[in-house]
Amino acid sequence: MSQSRKESRLPCDAKLAELGPPRGARVSKFAIGDEYFVFSYPSAVATFPSTLTPAEQAVAGRIVEGASFREIGKERGTSERTIANQVKAIYRKLGVRSRLELAAFALRLSRAFETTDA
Repeated sequence: MSQSRKESRLPCDAKLAELGPPRGARVSKFAIGDEYFVFSYPSAVATFPSTLTPAEQAVAGRIVEGASFREIGKERGTSERTIANQVKAIYRKLGVRSRLELAAFALRLSRAFETTDA
């Protein structure tokens, strides 16, 4: 590693220490050969409306996290078909048509929660 490369990172280290991580982020510094900063954000946990049953709320949360019907069914001890039926009911109750729309719905909920919580 050249000295100039190391020197170019030092101001970044100082600047990061001065500014701190972005709002809501945690920062970790790793040195494995080169130095890396890892910013991590807690995943937004949406509290879905009470119009969903507790089981539907749990399934909706896992769908937003990207889990497959098979994964959710295995975790919940039920069939993929049951999960598919629950997802259909979730979509109908929330007025969404896809995983993407469900994720956007959850994001809007979490942002609304952040603004009312602050």
